[in-house]
Amino acid sequence: MKPNVKFKNVVESVEGLTKDFGKDDCVIVMAGGNDEEDVHFHDSFKEGIEKVMALKERTNVIINTLPPRYDNSNLKEKLRLMNK
Repeated sequence: MKPNVKFKNVVESVEGLTKDFGKDDCVIVMAGGNDEEDVHFHDSFKEGIEKVMALKERTNVIINTLPPRYDNSNLKEKLRLMNK
């Protein structure tokens, strides 16, 4: 668990943290809420998702959609598009 960090910081250590994981284990990712204002967010998010999805060969992976933001209509729309 890495609260209040950017998505790239969440996934940077995922390989090492899950090296002993097998098919009875699970990686759950819910991230992105702190990255929404980053102009390069789409690219870094895609790279991070690909890194996590590479783990599915040896363990279970669950990726939750990005949590909605209601305080900023521009971010709300951006998140809606990212969650598609």
